[in-house]
Amino acid sequence: EPQKNLSTLQDPWTLVWFHGGLSSRDYPADIASATQPNQDPRAREQLAALGAVPKGLTRRRVVLVPPGLSVAALNARKAEYPGAEIVITRFQAQDRFAGFWRVLLNMEDNMSAALTWFERQAASVAAEAGLDDLKKLIDKAMAQKTMDRGSGGRLHRLLDSLAPWIANTGKEQGSLWDKFRGAQIIVDMRSDGLSQRDALGAMLALLCSLSLRRDLKGKPWAVVAILDELNKLISQCRISPAVMSIITELRHRLMMLLIGCHLPSDLPRELRQLCNGLLSGRVEDQEAYDSLCDIKPGFKSISRKTAATLQRGEFMGCFSECSDPALAGQAFLLKIRPAACQSGGQTQTTGDEGADDGA
Repeated sequence: EPQKNLSTLQDPWTLVWFHGGLSSRDYPADIASATQPNQDPRAREQLAALGAVPKGLTRRRVVLVPPGLSVAALNARKAEYPGAEIVITRFQAQDRFAGFWRVLLNMEDNMSAALTWFERQAASVAAEAGLDDLKKLIDKAMAQKTMDRGSGGRLHRLLDSLAPWIANTGKEQGSLWDKFRGAQIIVDMRSDGLSQRDALGAMLALLCSLSLRRDLKGKPWAVVAILDELNKLISQCRISPAVMSIITELRHRLMMLLIGCHLPSDLPRELRQLCNGLLSGRVEDQEAYDSLCDIKPGFKSISRKTAATLQRGEFMGCFSECSDPALAGQAFLLKIRPAACQSGGQTQTTGDEGADDGA
């Protein structure tokens, strides 16, 4: 409901938190613990001063996980996200988009000619076509000698590797997101059977599919999508032009995309150039400070000494567009609750505000 001193929305936006890891045993998404109302006395006092009380995140929670997880890993997810629905990720007919296969495979720099041919053929058949139907296209091309057997065999193997990710399109004509409208969604791609390239491809395919969803009135879903520590996933591979094209259009689709990383320089330049705003904690390195100023020149108004001495809970920010036009492009300093942040990116603390980091 409306709060006098707090920004609120007339209708809640859907939260989708994308989280990866180096293995199935890596730590869970930080939002996992933010379920119950915060019981810390000081936090409650701070909210009371604004006329509010802690409420926690009580909406239905869904955790999308990759196919092929072991029983032990699935049980671990249930323990990490108590009360959440654990759902195996499977793309349905309406989750496909132009460039879908290339993004999911994350193979922009390999087999380009063969993939381009395949995408064109896949686009020429009905959306409900299954993997077997697509394999027949490859077989036909090899029989007609319009594709060599080496490329055809590699495409066959790639499609076989995608089989666990693709729903039975003859029965599943909608989108995987249709069942989760109004829920809080966590996409947790931690797995011992996925490479960083595979995990990134799956997450970006999900993001692109999500950006195309519409409500019953035909309006885009209002979504806040968070890519947690994206630098881990892109350290060994690149983001495809198909994904960059869709990210460029997100501002027209009621999607707010928040990207978490250690340093802005960890992200591809083309992604940094699309950034509307940037929030940063303490920055001690000259190169990192210069990187901030390169993305948002407004940061030059904050001295390097100030940037290097920010304390836990202190941040600097700069946005190209603001509700107050006078603030556009201007850097500023802000403070948040110490329990909501910790140097190094962790969002839990054992400090004096308590370990429970509920909302």
